[in-house]
Amino acid sequence: MFAVSNCDEDCKVKYATFTLKDEVLTWWNNYHRSVGIDVAYSMTWTQFKTLLIKTYCPRNEVEKLESEFWNHKVKGTDMATYTRRFQELSLLCPDMVRTEDLKIERYTDGLPLATRNDVIAAKPVNLHEAITVAQRLMDSYVLVVGDKGKSGRSDKRKRNEFVKGKATNGMSQPGCSP
Repeated sequence: MFAVSNCDEDCKVKYATFTLKDEVLTWWNNYHRSVGIDVAYSMTWTQFKTLLIKTYCPRNEVEKLESEFWNHKVKGTDMATYTRRFQELSLLCPDMVRTEDLKIERYTDGLPLATRNDVIAAKPVNLHEAITVAQRLMDSYVLVVGDKGKSGRSDKRKRNEFVKGKATNGMSQPGCSP
C-alpha cells in the first residue's frame, strides 16, 4: 500500500495506524496517549514494526510457527494447500528463508522424496520455478496413480511408494524426470 499510495517514509506510521481495527486500534490509542501523539508519529517505520511485533508476536508463538514451518510437509498430493501454507509461513518466519536459495530448500524439504529429488535436479532459480516444477511432477503422479497399468497394484501402494521415493512405471525416480 505504501508504494501504491506514494507514501513518504516519514508518513508510514501515521498511514498504517489509520488502518488499525479492533484491539490493535485500542492498543495504538492507548500507546499514543501515553507517549504523546507527536512522539508516536515521529517513530520510524522499523521502530513501529518492532513495537507491534513485540506486543503481538510473543516469542513462544513465533517458535510454534517456526516449528510448524520446519516440519511442514505435503499431505497426499495436495500441493495447493502445501504451497499456500508455505507462502504464509515464509512471510511469518522470514528469518528462516532469508534468501531465495533457502526458500527453495525449505520448500523442497516438504515434498515427497521422489518429487523433491526431481525438483532439486531441475535446479530452479527461484521459488516460483520450484513450485511450478513440483506441481507439474505431482500432476504427472496423479495421472499415473489414477491408471493402475499392468502391475494392478492398488493406488494406495503406488502413493506410498511415490511418497517414499520408490515410484515406478517410469515415474519420478530420484534423478529422473517424467
